This record gives sequence, C-alpha cells and structure tokens, in this order.
Amino acid sequence: MAELMVPADAEPVTVSEAPASPRRRLASRVALVLLGVLVLVVALAPLLPLPDPNDQDLSNALREPVLFGGTWDHLLGTDQLGRDMLARMVFGARLSFFIAVVGVACAGVLGSALGIAAGFLGRSVDFVVSRLVEAQLALPFLLLAVALIVTRGQSLAALMFVLVTYGWAEYARVVRAEVMSLRGRPFVLGLRVAGASRLRIMARHILPNVFNTIFVVATLQVGFMVLGESALSFLGLGVVSPQVSWGAMLADGRSEFTRAWWVGVLPGVAIFLFVLAVNLTGDALRRRHDPRRRAYT
Repeated sequence: MAELMVPADAEPVTVSEAPASPRRRLASRVALVLLGVLVLVVALAPLLPLPDPNDQDLSNALREPVLFGGTWDHLLGTDQLGRDMLARMVFGARLSFFIAVVGVACAGVLGSALGIAAGFLGRSVDFVVSRLVEAQLALPFLLLAVALIVTRGQSLAALMFVLVTYGWAEYARVVRAEVMSLRGRPFVLGLRVAGASRLRIMARHILPNVFNTIFVVATLQVGFMVLGESALSFLGLGVVSPQVSWGAMLADGRSEFTRAWWVGVLPGVAIFLFVLAVNLTGDALRRRHDPRRRAYT
C-alpha cells in the first residue's frame, strides 16, 4: 500500500473551519483591550500622580471609595493603615505582573527544552522526563509550595522558585507531544540524512515549529502564576512587606471585610478580571494557532 508523502518544502496552510461566534470574538477583543490598559497603567505607574503605596496616615484609615461617599483625594479609599488603595493597586499590579512574566519565562524555557529533548530523542530521555512530569503533576501545589518555602525561607526568590518548579511540567507535556508528531516529518528525516546534528535540528527546525504552542501555553500560564502568587500571599507564604502585590493586599483585607469591604474586594476583583482577560486571550490564540488546523501543500 503506497504511503502518502508530504514534500519536504511543504508550507503549512490553515484548514478552513467555522468562524468563531460573534460573542466569542467580542469577548476576546474586550479582554485584549483590558490587558492593554492594565499593561499601560503598570508601565506608566512611576509617572502617575500617585502617593507612595506604603505611606501610612492613621487619621485617614478606612476611608471609603469616592463612589461610596469618600473623597477624591483617595479615589479607591484607604486601608486600615491609611494607605491609598489606588496607589497600592497600581504598584501591586507591577509586582504581580513581574512575578507572572518572569515565572512564565523561566518555566517556559525549562519545560520547553525538556519537552523538545524528550519528544525528539525518545528512549531513556523520554522515559526520565515523562516520569518527572507525572511526578510533578501528581504533587498538590500547596503541599509543594509549603515544603519549598519552609526549606528555602520566605522571600520573593523562594516564591518565584515555587512557581517555576510547579509550572514547567505543563510546557514539557504539551511540547513533547507535538515534537513526537514532528520528528517523523520528511523535512526532519531529510535533515538527518544530510548529516545535521540532533542539537541543530532541535534548535533550528523543531523549536520554530512548536513556538506557537509554547506561546499559547505561556499566555494561559500567566493567569496561573498570578493566582498562585495570590494564593500563597493570602496564606502568608508570598511576598514580604513592604513589597506590595494583589495577593498581599487580599490577605490584608480579609480581617477588615465586615467594616471595610473595599480593602479585600478591590484586589480580588482585579485578580479576577486580569486572569479572565488572560485566559480569554490565550483561548483565542489557541484557536488561531491550533496545530490540528494545519495542513501541508
């Protein structure tokens, strides 16, 4: 039975499919605009006329937001120590975004490298990486976080280490599966016959073909990093004062919820909106770059 061969110089084209619904397209666009606004505000934070987020003024403690009877001096009110909530929200977003971006980058590099190696080299490398991924995914996040932070001490570096240690496995699993489907392609076989080294094939030819997948996974993992930091900070295992993050603000507001709801609700709403926007954007990217939609001409 003749085997269908794909030319080595074939270019991938997108297989036509039913367009996304108008509601889904609208949600993706709104999410993208929201992310753009948040990133712009965070980038321009030092230039905005905001007070120091750690400046305390007990005479102005627990001032309500302006829409609920407060003053324009504190647009989003103040917390139990009289610190401006708007300033803390903006500068807290800077640290939360930094943790998310650095965590995603480090986990992505580690997980993608292991996934490419496992998928392309196979055999013992694939066995070891697959067992590590299975062991990692079997560990509860909080159990791993408590064990690592107690061992390394509570700090921003320890928090980043926890998030990277837990996040790399998702990249490795997804990338490995796609590389295994690529290593039998004619262009890879042709490179092997031509004498190209395995390292060159992985770095110069396999990596570009899985980059879209890596980017989509990274987009979805941004939300996980923010939620992970928030959960650990809420439990007292995250950032250390005077550092400000949305998760730390959420932890500060839990004791004041009955008399000053905005101290805990505002950072909680910010986390919800950011993670929702990131996930909607990541889902749109996944649909756009889904490898199952590719064909070869």
